[in-house]
Amino acid sequence: MSFKNLKTAINNNDMDIYYSVDGGKTIDFKDTDSGSGNFVIPFSSSDAKKHTIEVQVVDSNYVSPDGTKDVVSSNTLTYTVNVEDLSLIASASNNNPIDKLNDTTVALPNITVKHNDGSNIESGNLKVNYSITNPNSNDGKAVVGIETPMILGGDGTADGSETFSLNVTKDMGLRVGQNTVDVTVTDPGGHTSNKLTFVINVEDKNPVLTYGDKNNGKMTVVAADDSITFPLNIAYEDNIRFKPSDLKFTAKVDGEKTITLPKLTSSSLHDSLYFEETIDRAKLGLDANKNVKTHTVTFQATDPYGRVSKELTFNLDMVYSSANLTYKDSYSFGSLNQSPESRLVKRTSDWDIGVNTVDSQYKLTASAGPLTAGGPTDSHTLAGGLIYVDPNTGNSQSMTDPVTLSENNSDTTYQYHISNKWAKNQGILLQVNSNASAGSYSGKINWNLTDSI
Repeated sequence: MSFKNLKTAINNNDMDIYYSVDGGKTIDFKDTDSGSGNFVIPFSSSDAKKHTIEVQVVDSNYVSPDGTKDVVSSNTLTYTVNVEDLSLIASASNNNPIDKLNDTTVALPNITVKHNDGSNIESGNLKVNYSITNPNSNDGKAVVGIETPMILGGDGTADGSETFSLNVTKDMGLRVGQNTVDVTVTDPGGHTSNKLTFVINVEDKNPVLTYGDKNNGKMTVVAADDSITFPLNIAYEDNIRFKPSDLKFTAKVDGEKTITLPKLTSSSLHDSLYFEETIDRAKLGLDANKNVKTHTVTFQATDPYGRVSKELTFNLDMVYSSANLTYKDSYSFGSLNQSPESRLVKRTSDWDIGVNTVDSQYKLTASAGPLTAGGPTDSHTLAGGLIYVDPNTGNSQSMTDPVTLSENNSDTTYQYHISNKWAKNQGILLQVNSNASAGSYSGKINWNLTDSI
């Protein structure tokens, strides 16, 4: 306060301050504690509303410049004071939508709470009241609950605020689709904050299982094998990146027996993943019953939100008895000079001829055509040809007609190493007649394996 057009100092001791609140009784007081010309109106109220305070100052000891004493009054000032209840204010570090695929625990942005007057929040449990609404779940009705993310000590930060984080989980009500999460906070003093709203989008995309090879699920399985390996690819619709370790896999045998398979270990993000699922034959329940010629094994993937892939079925053709031949693509004999004498030419290496049987008999025969050299216009045939020397009898036979190399007349499961039993002068050899023409000759051996005798 100051005197108009005068530089006279204000003596607070001479000033009577009159004020009234909301048109009530006028109160007269002096403020001798404040500096010259400054006054503080003592006002407090527990009545939360807008209050009107009218103030006027009267100087009853005013002395004019000519020495005359007088009483002067100031203009009247009107103040409006808005008294509010103590309340809790909540704010979030951001309100951007959160997109997730398989996370069953989602951290909301940090939440900060403080009293509207800056006072410290009371000591005790901070309660978070939440509701989760998803139009695809619970008939669109909200799922509600209370969390207690932290215990306060009543000291807070410089402005009395407290900051905490809150995890929203599938157990709390997160479902596939758009989840609207409304949050209010109640402090230990019972003050409940304004509402904060967050959106968590759990993407509505399903896992996709496909065959890992080009056989479209058709497999030939030897019934005696201890295990069966299935080639698979796993991905998500629209090639959304995912963690394979989030998924569970099951296999159903012949539409009945369901097997839970081990989880994949990769926790890195993938667009798609090829993997092989090897399952013990005993676990599948394929007990080598010869009356069942085919089986089906159907796979399905399930993610943490219960989204499932379409079923993927492998069709197994069971082989309960078989005989298979193993051999090399080419063989060779040693070199020799032209001679007036006939000779036998030995093999240059082990030929690795074998038969693998599964509960089967077998008979292996072979025949050979002539050996020729030269090109289309100057070809000539070797004088001689392939013969077979029986390791047991020593007898030799021309291979112009089929000769028996090995046989077994009982049903066995075994690997027969046939050529390993041949000495250097036994088995298939090359017979070269006298004065055979020099050259590099080649020919063809015809193998014939039957699984019965």
